[in-house]
Amino acid sequence: MGRYCSPETIEAGKIVTSWGTPIIFDTKSTKLRQMCVNGTLYGLDHVIVPPMFEKVTAPMYCNPEYNIFLNMASSYIDVLLSDQNQFKVFYPTDNMIVNHTTYAGSSIKYVNTNPKKYGSQEILIEGLNGLETMKGNT
Repeated sequence: MGRYCSPETIEAGKIVTSWGTPIIFDTKSTKLRQMCVNGTLYGLDHVIVPPMFEKVTAPMYCNPEYNIFLNMASSYIDVLLSDQNQFKVFYPTDNMIVNHTTYAGSSIKYVNTNPKKYGSQEILIEGLNGLETMKGNT
């Protein structure tokens, strides 16, 4: 069970997403406020856009041509979202990676088993025993 979240907590930016970015809105200006059994329901008249869709990571999340790069960079998303740093990122498309990249002389293949679900993708590298899942160190 979660902890109680007062309107002041929301307005102070103390509620954060799983990426650590704050969710902030004016609770008094909401169009709907309804007390429910498990807390207050607020109806907003605008969308709170997660930072990953506004910062340097936006192309990865908004353009399906960068699926491989998103998969490769997923361990570093929190660093890219940080307000402490500024980044310029070169985004290679999936075709660029597949057609022009090798790893130690082995080709790379991108397998997407369910295009509607993030996490169903794998980057495979041609290894001694055929195609193997790419592993990386962070």
